[in-house]
Amino acid sequence: MRRAFTIGVLMGTLLFIALTFYTPFTPIHVANVHAASVVQTKLCYATAQSTSLSCSFSSSVTQGDLLVVFVALNYNSISSSQISVTDSFSDSFTGVAYVQKTPDNLNFFQSEIFYATAASTGSDTITVSLSVSEWISLFIMDAQGYSTSNIVTSTGTGSGSPTSVTSFSPQAGSLVIGVTGFEGSSLTSCSPPSGFTCNAVNNNNVFSLQVYDASYGGGITTLSTSFSATLSGKQVWSMSAAAFPFMTVSQPVVFSVAPSGQPADTITLSGCSVSPTSIPTSDNGVTVTLTAQPSCTITATLSSSSTANTRYVFSGGGTSVSITTCASGTCSTYSATYYYQVSESFAYSVSGGGTGYSAPTLSYTQYGSAASATLSTTATTYWLDAGTSWSVTNPLGGSTSSERWQANANTAGTASAGASVTITYYNQYAFTVSYSVADGGTGYSAPTFSYTQFGSATTYTATTTATTI
Repeated sequence: MRRAFTIGVLMGTLLFIALTFYTPFTPIHVANVHAASVVQTKLCYATAQSTSLSCSFSSSVTQGDLLVVFVALNYNSISSSQISVTDSFSDSFTGVAYVQKTPDNLNFFQSEIFYATAASTGSDTITVSLSVSEWISLFIMDAQGYSTSNIVTSTGTGSGSPTSVTSFSPQAGSLVIGVTGFEGSSLTSCSPPSGFTCNAVNNNNVFSLQVYDASYGGGITTLSTSFSATLSGKQVWSMSAAAFPFMTVSQPVVFSVAPSGQPADTITLSGCSVSPTSIPTSDNGVTVTLTAQPSCTITATLSSSSTANTRYVFSGGGTSVSITTCASGTCSTYSATYYYQVSESFAYSVSGGGTGYSAPTLSYTQYGSAASATLSTTATTYWLDAGTSWSVTNPLGGSTSSERWQANANTAGTASAGASVTITYYNQYAFTVSYSVADGGTGYSAPTFSYTQFGSATTYTATTTATTI
């Protein structure tokens, strides 16, 4: 009796590999292969009942790759303990999701999924060995970036439609492999999900699959497929499934706010199936260990708690940084400092005119380092690290011992959100003042010198010693 199988694979957000084949087992359809995760696949089948079947990958496998073998058997009854899988590297294969459906006047249906981690790099041949003779088909897969820890499996058998497995909760992005087999002389309809093709096979027993992607962290997912067939007997089916989660590494990170003592910000993490997805303000300056996919780039983004006059930024003014994880194990600690800054506007003016002076220089702290800017007579906004000091040139460049441009206020301060500072420089000339009394006498007082300084009237009581004012 001729037999057919459809095997489906889901990666990430509903990307499928779908194959339909029958005796003789001929591939009918391949769709949406996720090359970055699944390196290669191969379908092999026996043309007669046998106790063994070998299947070789077309290209070399790489040490550390996930090797998955789907074994489909029909005809005689066989238990899981009577099925073994080996390969060229002597890898240790583990079997999961074994299921058998007792026939209704027809053959037995058995399936099992085997997996191993490639111990070497090179050509690899997979061999299945049985203790009883069966019709055998193999679907082998070489994948990267998936783990053999915390595998989720489920099986189901029954009669009627639809077929399903229950309590199946794969992690988002898991590599999902499953199969449904049912007895029937012809398939008349099938309603697969988007991206999956269900192929009708003339007067053959058909295997179909429908797969869903669970939300991160799990959530009960049901693999199911609806079918309608013209049958020689009762609709009976068996279904098995296994989900391999993304391989993860540990990535320690430390995010610290500067200047010290300023309020911290929340860091949002995305990409690479990273967990946790945020670092709270309470973990400022504390090492937090993330789990994420290996050799992948995590994006760490500052929250939107900035205002018109305050902001959180990394050095250079960006609000996000990239963290590239290592290939395996625990990665080196990633450390980053972000800055709480305030905006402040500065300008200058000159009273009394004159020529030969240069614009003042503003000295301040930005991104934890000394910074400077040449001011203009038009107010310009600068971002300063909060709570740090600033100062401006006083007197202006070009001043001499006889003429200067001097300010008497707003020449230094502490960065303050939203502040507006204008420094007024006064064009001043030096005068040397003294007095003397000819022919002596008594009862007089020293003369008062009246003048304007920094825009205000002032006086100076002269002495007999020459003094520059």
